[in-house]
Amino acid sequence: MATRRRSPVLGRGPLTALLALVALVVLTPAANATPPAEGVVTLRAEANGKYVVPELDWQFNTYGILRARNDNPDGATGFDMVSLGGDSYAFRSTANGRYVTAELDWQFNTNGVLRARGDSVGAWERFQRVPLANGRFALKAANGKYVAVELDWAFNTVATLRARSDSIGAWETFL
Repeated sequence: MATRRRSPVLGRGPLTALLALVALVVLTPAANATPPAEGVVTLRAEANGKYVVPELDWQFNTYGILRARNDNPDGATGFDMVSLGGDSYAFRSTANGRYVTAELDWQFNTNGVLRARGDSVGAWERFQRVPLANGRFALKAANGKYVAVELDWAFNTVATLRARSDSIGAWETFL
């Protein structure tokens, strides 16, 4: 009598096949899966000693603009620091769950303004963390510019973060 050869999955019954399919779907990461966070960090500007916070009460294209304006860390000043490999990171605001984006298509002195508005990590959400002395660091955006704190801007735009500097000074240094 001839014996039938069983398929490695299907030969064990429909339940086994279903479990194998479920395991495949659950254990296979999506192509656009969120990378794991390295941990929650705060960004404090050396130039004014203030913590960076996204402006979540602002509307339209000013929503989520990052400013170094808080005296103390709080629920709005946290960022998930997400490793993208090497010294490349994305920062996701814990206040709104959005990735920090350098607005590289904005014109004139608003070019490079940082906002917590990205849904996923693309080129504009990638930052190189440049270590400096005494635990300080700088951030370099996709345009090759260092992130600066604009302390000479007026009124509610003072201390806006913007990727615009060619070199690192106090305005480009974070603690």
